Amino acid sequence: MVRRVVALLEAGEPVPRALPVAVERFGQSLRLLHRDFLAGRAPDIARVRAREAAEQAGRARAAGLGFSGTIVAS
Repeated sequence: MVRRVVALLEAGEPVPRALPVAVERFGQSLRLLHRDFLAGRAPDIARVRAREAAEQAGRARAAGLGFSGTIVAS
């Protein structure tokens, strides 16, 4: 994902506001999932963040993305 973010920035592809939000929410969901796994808890909050990330990625795609942006959103 990092390589694709660099590629989209270097190529000057559009970066709708929703794309960085999606990436941030995705990162949050991974951190929460890791903590829940270590604690033996159900990943309820991680699921919520993952859904929020998916919603933001959908908004970013609707706003228009280039090739690398589409891969990041996917």
